[in-house]
Amino acid sequence: MNVVLFVIVGLGCLVIFLATCLFALIIRSSYLNKKEYDYIISQGIIAEATIKSMSQTGSFTNNNPCAIVGLLIHKDGSVLETSVRVVVPVTKVPDIQVGKKISIKYLETEKGVKVAVPGFRFS
Repeated sequence: MNVVLFVIVGLGCLVIFLATCLFALIIRSSYLNKKEYDYIISQGIIAEATIKSMSQTGSFTNNNPCAIVGLLIHKDGSVLETSVRVVVPVTKVPDIQVGKKISIKYLETEKGVKVAVPGFRFS
């Protein structure tokens, strides 16, 4: 009887520990996304981009849909193609339609182009 109780309590503690670790990873990821977004907004180069595609991810942040937006960035006579995952506030859905030109900020890094769309934070 004592062994069964010990196993149940041990498993309960393990589940609580794993849930806490998962929650910490989610919070850390959210913090890093905000930090990266803020850095690109403050240090990035302003450019014009055309929205090439837009697809919903099926997830929501604060009841606002998350979307993957495909962009064509017009830079110094050349065009860069990239995509960014953003939270689209419901009131700004008309501002982010396929074919529309928007202002963005970008940074070129060793890993590729990092893009931030002012007013639409990362998801």
